Amino acid sequence: MTGQQIRMRRMMVWFSVLSLTACAHLGYRDQTALLESRVAAHWQAKVNRNWREAYTFLCRAYRSQISEDSYVSSSNLRILAFQVAAVEMDPEGTRATVTVRFDVDGMGITFKDISFQEEWINEARSWYLCPKPGGLKRMFEKNS
Repeated sequence: MTGQQIRMRRMMVWFSVLSLTACAHLGYRDQTALLESRVAAHWQAKVNRNWREAYTFLCRAYRSQISEDSYVSSSNLRILAFQVAAVEMDPEGTRATVTVRFDVDGMGITFKDISFQEEWINEARSWYLCPKPGGLKRMFEKNS
């Protein structure tokens, strides 16, 4: 093999490595964009008070414990507006913590610019919310 052929092969290897690195980075950005889109669609369903649609964004583990009818009947907050404020994804792209800022009407009082963190997981190539026990409701309950 000539010196020029060796240099050409080395350049091909480096080009391949750089291409794979770029694709991996683009995949991360694509996952972040997909997650942000899913979070926004979930919160828009809440704004629209479409609790059956909101239920479809919940992870399998949560849905196995809480029926759709139970979820819908217990969902009575009026979300007025929201903004996806931050997304922190793990390096593997399987879990993320999302910070949402929102306005809500609860118990006849409008609460503005509330910050709330949600845990989302990647299941079956899509993102699903895994609510913590009590979720938003615990913010509005009286402490004994």
